[in-house]
Amino acid sequence: MTSSISPALVSLGQRNPLFECGNKYARSINDEPRRCADHRRKRPAVRRSAHRTGLLADLHRTFDLRRLEPLQTRQDRYQELAARGTLDFLPETQKIRDADRQVASPAPGLVDRRVEITGPTDRKMTINALNCGAKVWLADMEDASTPAWANVVVGQLNLRDSLDGTIDFASPEGKSYALGEDLATIVVRPRGWHLPEKHIVVDGAPMSGSLVDFGLYFFHCAQRQIDAGKGARTSIWPSWRAILRRGSGTTCSPMPRKPSASLLAPFLPRS
Repeated sequence: MTSSISPALVSLGQRNPLFECGNKYARSINDEPRRCADHRRKRPAVRRSAHRTGLLADLHRTFDLRRLEPLQTRQDRYQELAARGTLDFLPETQKIRDADRQVASPAPGLVDRRVEITGPTDRKMTINALNCGAKVWLADMEDASTPAWANVVVGQLNLRDSLDGTIDFASPEGKSYALGEDLATIVVRPRGWHLPEKHIVVDGAPMSGSLVDFGLYFFHCAQRQIDAGKGARTSIWPSWRAILRRGSGTTCSPMPRKPSASLLAPFLPRS
């Protein structure tokens, strides 16, 4: 059976600057109009939209069942513990615990992590977090952010604009905010496995918010982060390694290139 991405995603894309940069203006959470950088390049924007939605659909079809497995395992384990089961290390990981292991050297941009800050990805917070003097900003799309669709999309736009150096903000009181010189390294924390994103439906099922956050961030920002010498960073569980490798063929350049397995290789966890 041939599967396709939900028409709901396409209709959202026509109205949303993240999915269709042909729109002249994007609206922030604070209803501040801002010009989309690509508003004059409608054809490339449409092609980017096709690549972007294709990546999201591919992530869903490849990893959604794998995502659901640990959620079911969690429920099964809860039932075992409720029936007076006990907690212990897994016997199949005994060799890992007994091995003489050494962690890899810190990745670019993460050598100094003595001071980190976390917070949501609204426009003002994005600027303040990057300027605050901390070495790392954990851009939190889960606990610190209400998962309303506007927050999800505008948060991605703010990350992209911050990496382009074009982000700014003016408060209702007239105070202006802009990026300084010494900025923190961005580490994105996607939503948890268990949180669905009802606004994007693939093959009749809502996507996982975690895969939406990861896919959009990597599509738009991974190459920008790599070009800056800091790498594309996400705060994730070890089970995300395969998803990172799946996303390694994406890019945020004006016209998406063909998938390249080596794009993020220097920045992925070592085997």
